[in-house]
Amino acid sequence: MIVITVQQPASEPVTDRFDIDRIRIGREADNDLVLESDSCSRYHAEILLGRGVYKIVDLNSTNGISVNSTRVQEQLIANGDSVEIGVYTLSLSIPQEETPKTTMMSMADVAPKPEEPKPEPPPKVLYLNRLIGRGGESSLKMAEGVEYSIGRSPGADMVVDDAQCSGRHAVVILRGDRCTVRDLDSANGTFVNGEQVDQAEIHPGDRLTVGRTEFAISEQPPQTADEDVLLARTQRGFAIPDHEQSATAGDNASGLGRGLRWGLAAAVVVALLVIAAAVTWRLARLQPETGASVETPAAGGPGEIMVQVEPVEYKELVFSVTAAGTVTPQRRVTVSAEVGARVLSVAVGEGSAVRAGGQLVRLDDREIRLQIQEASSSVSREQVDLAKSDFERKERLFADGAVTRSALDQAKNNYLSLDAAYRTAQARIAQLRERAAKAVVASPLTGVVAQLLVEPGEFVGPGTPLAVIEDMEEVLVVVEVADRDVVRLRPLQVAEATTDAYPGRVFQGVIERVGSVANPVTRSFEVEARIGNPEGEMRSGMITTIRILLEKRRCLVVPAAALLDERESEARVLLVSGGTARSVEVGIGSRQDRDVELVRGLAEGDEVVVYGHDQVRDGQPVATYRED
Repeated sequence: MIVITVQQPASEPVTDRFDIDRIRIGREADNDLVLESDSCSRYHAEILLGRGVYKIVDLNSTNGISVNSTRVQEQLIANGDSVEIGVYTLSLSIPQEETPKTTMMSMADVAPKPEEPKPEPPPKVLYLNRLIGRGGESSLKMAEGVEYSIGRSPGADMVVDDAQCSGRHAVVILRGDRCTVRDLDSANGTFVNGEQVDQAEIHPGDRLTVGRTEFAISEQPPQTADEDVLLARTQRGFAIPDHEQSATAGDNASGLGRGLRWGLAAAVVVALLVIAAAVTWRLARLQPETGASVETPAAGGPGEIMVQVEPVEYKELVFSVTAAGTVTPQRRVTVSAEVGARVLSVAVGEGSAVRAGGQLVRLDDREIRLQIQEASSSVSREQVDLAKSDFERKERLFADGAVTRSALDQAKNNYLSLDAAYRTAQARIAQLRERAAKAVVASPLTGVVAQLLVEPGEFVGPGTPLAVIEDMEEVLVVVEVADRDVVRLRPLQVAEATTDAYPGRVFQGVIERVGSVANPVTRSFEVEARIGNPEGEMRSGMITTIRILLEKRRCLVVPAAALLDERESEARVLLVSGGTARSVEVGIGSRQDRDVELVRGLAEGDEVVVYGHDQVRDGQPVATYRED
């Protein structure tokens, strides 16, 4: 059992207890320990229990893991260790089994009684019997505490010649009365009694299927049982008890010890020869079928460990800068009321697409129209024209002496008064009509209604927000980039955006702006990318990963799985030369998927260990194989 206390800034610590052999940690809800933060990958790391010890492994996460403030790819962990994952700190507690307290008693309290030695019960032994699959029936005898691997890889304990089976497909381990199978992220899955499992307990009589190969779990060996595989595991440090010899009474103790040692040594030699012959036979069968050239693993001598290697080689890498950010619209407008009135109707809903000039909200304009009607009826154009005609007629009569000056002045004043009133009324009408037009609220741009802020029947005043419109034809994504990367960025560089909402989709864009001042808290620089979104699929607020393409370059690369004690620009690898593994310090650069740029330390063609590091020491002899 392991106890994990999770501490997040500004939050109370949370403690969980786990009594399973594999604890997966990440952002997705199906993890055993869920860390809900963008600084964590979907499947970030896992803690494995094997041979009584715990190990944490990084699952190729974006931000990595650190144990006691040291960045690691995989690391054995102990009670009291601290693991940093993103913004979280995990404090580990591994309870130790309590030993019964001894009660001190005097010799007078109890008389000494000779105790007869109790024979130790023999450890439980199960058999993994292959029933269906190429190569016919075979059997693997399992001892308690030993982890056995099944797969196509020559380094597997049970090698199966099955194209549907992965190189390392699954492992089976027997602890006490429990036998457990665990899938190793195989391509086609592992099945127990027809049901696919990641990890499950199996019992005698159960059927285990990997690929198209079927096994049965049994307490009895078949007549064709092959126990050499069990004996071969002694090269990895597991002692195999000889139950028949230990049950024989009257043997000389020292003679028995020498007999066991000689017997085990002879069994190891025989077992290794059998393994080498079996691998050679398998490869000979595989060669005509596939036509592929397969490297035969070296037969391991005493002290040799079987490890998987890959070569250092030249590849063309695409160098880029990757960072995560949030989608924001290129334009965001809040539409407000310009007149005070009651809302009559709303023509759109949230998420609706609108075009520039399209109606959003209609306000009640009846009062304004009444005011227009009143202004129109005060003075008409006809009244003004009649007053003008009367003034002009009296002006002619006055010239002929037919009317007095007083009558002429009265006609003139009447005309000028009506004309001024008419002009005032027309100005008032124009103003009222402009207000009436504002009762129909339209969208100022083509976009999407992000928020609708009113309902029919509400009264709004001038300046009251009615709706928020976003132009999403192009979107902006602001990311933070470290100083070592920002110096290589320029406006108009090509950028690619991806999001979990659309797996496999890549949205194209360019760099719009590169910040020149670092954030005083994070010490990183803001970079803004403009991304095309013609179909409107990317929405405001989505978490997006931006990849800024820098260059393509042919360079020497080392597999990422080979790196140990990885730091910012340095790491350690196990170089295999002449059948011996040597620890070598290397300089590393940029990373792309499974490959890491090699700056110094190795040459093309060098072979490095990618699986089996935990079993190898510096200077130890090893036997090697490569994945099919």
